[in-house]
Amino acid sequence: MNNNKNILLKVIVGILIFICIIIGTCFIYLNFFSNDNSIQIGKLKPKTEEQYSILENEFDRIFTNKLETENYDDSSINKEDNTKEIVYSYIKGQKNSPNNYDFDIHIPYINIKNENAKRINKEIEEYKNKCAEILNSKNRKIIFNIDYCAYIDGDVLSLIIRSNLKEGVSAQKLSIKTYNYNLKTNQKVSFREMLRDKDISENFAQEKINKKIIEEQKRTEDLEALDINIYKRNIQNDIYKIQNVSEYFMHNGNLYIIFAYGNTEITVEKDIVIL
Repeated sequence: MNNNKNILLKVIVGILIFICIIIGTCFIYLNFFSNDNSIQIGKLKPKTEEQYSILENEFDRIFTNKLETENYDDSSINKEDNTKEIVYSYIKGQKNSPNNYDFDIHIPYINIKNENAKRINKEIEEYKNKCAEILNSKNRKIIFNIDYCAYIDGDVLSLIIRSNLKEGVSAQKLSIKTYNYNLKTNQKVSFREMLRDKDISENFAQEKINKKIIEEQKRTEDLEALDINIYKRNIQNDIYKIQNVSEYFMHNGNLYIIFAYGNTEITVEKDIVIL
């Protein structure tokens, strides 16, 4: 009887050892032989270096003139118009007048009854004023396009507006403006607040910005040596300091930082840093 018990015990121990070996082998494979080299930063979505590049290269595709809600329950939002989404296109259309103008626009509106949202909409109204100016222009051959995208991450609404302007033989101007708004507190969300919410240190974010801008600065210097003119970056410029970052947003677990040089100068150049 004791022999049978000993045999049974050995069988059980053998099975347990076999299971441990299998689990250990799987662990080693997943950690050392898999191709998943994702980097986890704070509460952001893990990404590989290749995925970072894909996100940056596909940036221009995000402008769909729509709001992505991620199934956000907006029943508690005090809307101005309950029949519409939190963000919608309140002015849209295409107009063309030979030798005068050609534009395709989608101007968004934040559909929230609050003073802070009202102030943002007042800023956005400048795009409408620009359209009115263009409609009254003659022989200026203006091309003007406006599009946008909007996302909700947690309780934060991010609205990104892109505009392209070309007048006659002048160089093209690309502008990108972002607005980040907390739907619970009805307050704007600063860049530093967004970093804290995602458990990202300011030093880490600054290092990522510096790395990107130094790379771009080197690229522009190389092109300049070939007599190719391109917007010059200078890492010493204060616009790259964390406290001065003005264009940023969250989308799909990724934090985007945008340096759109056309916001202040006539250029289409921009740099995108993704955390």
